[in-house]
Amino acid sequence: MTYLRRLLRVELRAQVALVVGCALFSVVATAFTFLATPSQSDDLRKIVLGGLGLMFAAFYLFGLVPVAIYGAPAYALLEHHRRANWPYVIALGLVPAPFIAMFGVMQPVPDTPGNIRFALAFSMCGLVVASLTHLLCRPRARVLDGL
Repeated sequence: MTYLRRLLRVELRAQVALVVGCALFSVVATAFTFLATPSQSDDLRKIVLGGLGLMFAAFYLFGLVPVAIYGAPAYALLEHHRRANWPYVIALGLVPAPFIAMFGVMQPVPDTPGNIRFALAFSMCGLVVASLTHLLCRPRARVLDGL
């Protein structure tokens, strides 16, 4: 299989993994919002639930570029060289976070050294999306290698 064909296949699966990861993190963030302030009014709960779709869209748009230009091509390259295994996938998901924190893509959170909280959240998202991509590509890759 050519690298370009493999890249297109991985890009599609990585986008599916990104959608699933964004949905998961949106639901978790909403649940933490409800748990953080248990005495919320019904109106506030409706606002938080209404923001769930916006949160999903924000997570997706923020993750779209790293997945499209870094994650999927790197995974396709690993798969092309038959190195797509769990240690490499975990490293692939965790590598961007320190650079995000180092270069300060986002404004620092008050009373937090630099962007550590953001880097931790970004590394968790990267790890989930890379792992889901690996799970989605793995069985298919074995079948296509035999063709």
